Amino acid sequence: MRLTALCLLTTLLLVFALVAASDSLFHEASPLTKRDIARIHHVKGALQEARINGVSKNVKDLCGIENYTPYIKFLGTSTVKGSICCNEFSGVYKIEPNTNIIRFEDLLMTSVGCIAAPQDDFDILKVIQNFNRIEFKDSIIILSSDSRVNIFQYQAQRN
Repeated sequence: MRLTALCLLTTLLLVFALVAASDSLFHEASPLTKRDIARIHHVKGALQEARINGVSKNVKDLCGIENYTPYIKFLGTSTVKGSICCNEFSGVYKIEPNTNIIRFEDLLMTSVGCIAAPQDDFDILKVIQNFNRIEFKDSIIILSSDSRVNIFQYQAQRN
């Protein structure tokens, strides 16, 4: 009886450890400092991983386009620019100091049709517009919603 309970407990601990290790996007973030925010103001990020409505997608699955990587670019004027699959967008962002809160406002997007993209760019723009959390650690930018159902992870590069 004790051996069965010990085996069950060990199995449960192993499962929890594997789930935690496999989902690196679900960690608790440190608040952004003024230095972090200053660094973000001059960063371009290439999309590496996306989770939309709880479903993980790589860039090729998201856009259906070979050798194309959507990006986001934070400019020092609190302007954000970027591309989705076929269209580009721009708008304004605000980051609240000493928090991880970001707000996107007035996002506009071009309207170029794209036959290859399985996900509609307008739907993706809505996801971006609803992001309200930002993390910036090492060279990774993570945008997410409070629910963490939608997450975009970008590889940061200097502008």
